[in-house]
Amino acid sequence: FKYEGPGWESEKVGYRFYLDWRNATDIFGKKKNQLILEQVGTTDTVAKDDSYHNMQEWGMDIFKVGNSLGIGTIGMWADNKVNKVSVTDSIICAIPYTGPIEAKVVTTYYGWTVGEKKYDLVSSLSITAGSRLTKCVLDVSGGAENLVTGLAKSAGTEYIQSANKSGWNYIALYGKQSLAGPEDKLGIVVFYNTSELKEITQDDISHIVMLKPNSGKVTYYFAAAWEQEEGGIKSFEEFKNYLEETTNILNNPV
Repeated sequence: FKYEGPGWESEKVGYRFYLDWRNATDIFGKKKNQLILEQVGTTDTVAKDDSYHNMQEWGMDIFKVGNSLGIGTIGMWADNKVNKVSVTDSIICAIPYTGPIEAKVVTTYYGWTVGEKKYDLVSSLSITAGSRLTKCVLDVSGGAENLVTGLAKSAGTEYIQSANKSGWNYIALYGKQSLAGPEDKLGIVVFYNTSELKEITQDDISHIVMLKPNSGKVTYYFAAAWEQEEGGIKSFEEFKNYLEETTNILNNPV
């Protein structure tokens, strides 16, 4: 399948996750304010023989994930480490709708093995027109004590964390973490609800948000803002303003 897993997008940004043992989320940066993924990866079925890792007229894959949590990747903290959704009995991935207002990818992981235990997990990822935000709704069985997500660490970035006493907060990174060039700037963020937060922590490769499932469910958002976007965010100050504005929107829904 195209670019190694499902992709979803708004006019501003595109995302994908690897539908295999890596199960991590990646970013497509866009230089034009338009939908593009239908045209991406049509002949590029494997990463070693692709084009989207090189700059195209529309943009490119701008993020290096490796073994980290990338941007908003799903995991569980157990045995003093992050366990991504790598070992499963089976997976069903479907696109329930893709329309002019919202698009959604739903993935069911049966028999997700973490240590000696197994869980069933349903992940619902959605994006709305004109937004950078991906909404991630997770539903896990088996009495899971936590689910984690987070952001890949990068030496060329500045770490930001909000401090609202309730409601939505965020962790974010801004700086030189783009594959488009050594000076190219990118901002990435995870928004979490304080009511679900267990802990903000880290390991060698990721900043980690640990969440407590409520009746098996957690919800969080993630977003990327690339300086080469048409009308994009081009400074730390602009990115911080975007974070605060988005937090305010999440805390005061329509």
